[in-house]
Amino acid sequence: MNRPLACEDGHLTTTVRKAAGRRRRARFKAVKATILFLACTSLAPVPSVGRTQTTERQPATHAVPTDALTLPEAVDIALRTNPMIRATMSGQELARAQIGEARAGRYPIVQFGEAFARSNNPVFVFGSLLEQGRFGLENFDVNALNNPDSLSNFRTSMTFRLPIFDQRQSGTRINQAELGRQQSDAQTEIVRQQILLEVVKAYYGMLVAAAKKEAADEATTLAEAEVKRSRDMFDTGLVVHSDLLAAEVQLAEFRQQQIQAEGDLIIAQAALNTTLGLAVDAPQKLAGELLEKGFNTVSKEESVRIAMERRPELAHARLAEQSAREGIRGARGELLPRVDVFGGY
Repeated sequence: MNRPLACEDGHLTTTVRKAAGRRRRARFKAVKATILFLACTSLAPVPSVGRTQTTERQPATHAVPTDALTLPEAVDIALRTNPMIRATMSGQELARAQIGEARAGRYPIVQFGEAFARSNNPVFVFGSLLEQGRFGLENFDVNALNNPDSLSNFRTSMTFRLPIFDQRQSGTRINQAELGRQQSDAQTEIVRQQILLEVVKAYYGMLVAAAKKEAADEATTLAEAEVKRSRDMFDTGLVVHSDLLAAEVQLAEFRQQQIQAEGDLIIAQAALNTTLGLAVDAPQKLAGELLEKGFNTVSKEESVRIAMERRPELAHARLAEQSAREGIRGARGELLPRVDVFGGY
């Protein structure tokens, strides 16, 4: 290949090559810094939904697409459709039904019965005739007493029973059922907080994945332009072959990162849909943005104190302890006498 510039002035060629290499390395460093910043963003604290106070710097103008999913909307969908929420709601209904069942132990019991029997057993016939008020002088016959004819007996009965003191069993069951309802409420709050955390993580995880994908696409585009420019400079003799190979290697790395970023975005979208209780491949368009946020921090002792007061797991454990104590009280009550009022007709 004829390279007149390199032959006429080697010093000029070297200077141009060095300047081009410095510009290329500077662009690559800027792209790498952008990707590293977005990667570190995914490790930053996740903003919370609830009582945590945050200071957020909003842009001057922010147009939210009407068809895009916001974080409050995502939380609302998850709290309505997540299977874990539906399971805890069923547990609450069961706990309320158990309270009604326990209270029924104090209600009176009325039983109505209808029985039919037919036999020629002497004792049965003798007793049934007396019970029916049909016993007469003819029934004193010895042969009739020993070998009676078969007799049909219809018996209608009604019994009534009212517990006066049932060894504290009804009170124990009612208290345990009420504590079970409170435990169910605490369990629902535990699941609710877990879902809120998962929604926030998945929501911002998808935003980070989308930002990484955008940065990878931009880096690949710049690298492709750099390869084209390096090839043109190599053809004109301004750079050596090694510079062109370095640009092509850099382009291959950026394309690999682009493929990985695209896969991470698909995984993040599937994680968000799973948390929302939707189909894994449901398309999602988010309205959120990755903004700088500040958090008001408290001391470790204050954090522990707040957690001990508000964490539903601790409340659930305390209710379980109270329920166990009620069980001990009920077991001791079985040593006491039982008083019932009953009657029959």
